Amino acid sequence: MGVRRVTTLDAEEFSGAPRSGAFLGDGGVAVVDYASQRVLVWDSAGRPRPPVGRRGSGPGEFRQLVWLAIEHDTLLAFDFAPRRFSLLDVEGRVLGTFRLPELDPGGWPAPVGSLGDGAVVFVGNSMPRPGNRSSGVVQDSSSIYVVDVPHERVTSRWGPVPTLRYRVAGAETRSAGMSVTLAIDPHTSIAVAGGLIATATGTDSTIVLLDSTGSRTGTLHTPLRAEALTSEDLASARGEDASRDPAFRAARTEILAHVSPPDRSPVITDLVFASSDQLLVRGWAPAAAPVAPWVRMTTRDSVIGTFTLPRTARVLAARGDILLVTDEQGDGSVSLALYNVSLVRAR
Repeated sequence: MGVRRVTTLDAEEFSGAPRSGAFLGDGGVAVVDYASQRVLVWDSAGRPRPPVGRRGSGPGEFRQLVWLAIEHDTLLAFDFAPRRFSLLDVEGRVLGTFRLPELDPGGWPAPVGSLGDGAVVFVGNSMPRPGNRSSGVVQDSSSIYVVDVPHERVTSRWGPVPTLRYRVAGAETRSAGMSVTLAIDPHTSIAVAGGLIATATGTDSTIVLLDSTGSRTGTLHTPLRAEALTSEDLASARGEDASRDPAFRAARTEILAHVSPPDRSPVITDLVFASSDQLLVRGWAPAAAPVAPWVRMTTRDSVIGTFTLPRTARVLAARGDILLVTDEQGDGSVSLALYNVSLVRAR
């Protein structure tokens, strides 16, 4: 299976901090530009359209815009700071606003996908912080919620789902809100499409498929494997869009100074649905590797093929063979492009 760039998006107004992306019904794309607190939009030919939103607290404005989805050709955007959803058309007109209901008090709820018709899946990170516990092995975990956005209520909740295990050296830390999982591997291994939720703990090669009530509907087995972690891997660990943030870097350094992570890497670091019955799975890539492995699978547990992307690249969204990819360059700039994954069957 091969992958090739087909369109580089004209990103004159892009400030270089993509957080989320989605395909529009007409083949265009929309991307959250976190630095400017706007949604940038391109048509199906890759030409930029007027951006949606701006920084602020009023209708159609954002303070901490982190996620968007497409709902019937409208934009559903989530602003983390006020815990507010905004429903907008592609011209920026506000069609409605909704509040996120209370999830875990003190948690860090993160939207990870839309099930359609206003149902959004959140992950609540219930991760112990090293400064709050004595020495020993710690198990990070997350809870999963389905939120009915128009009615501002939680319809399903399950978990905790175990994530990364590590050893704490029993030191004080000021890094409240900063977990070891985030410090080492920031990708959320949960994807949502077609009424399915795919989850991976990151510690093995399997993916669990769930329906919107949390009932297991299947298990996928990837050919990916763990690798030994090196000091270079830990030194290069960074969070999404926060590698330039001095506060984040300081928090990460403090965390890693007081923990001994596992000697093996996570296995699966990202999941993206390409369609309701196909999933793209990213494996761990060491800091020294120029590319990261990807596997394309069906929800019936068959491997279609494998391909690679630059280790620094991230797939924001996928639709069939087309991937919306962001990649941080060596000079710190960020590119946005559409890639095509050719359908070459695995042997």
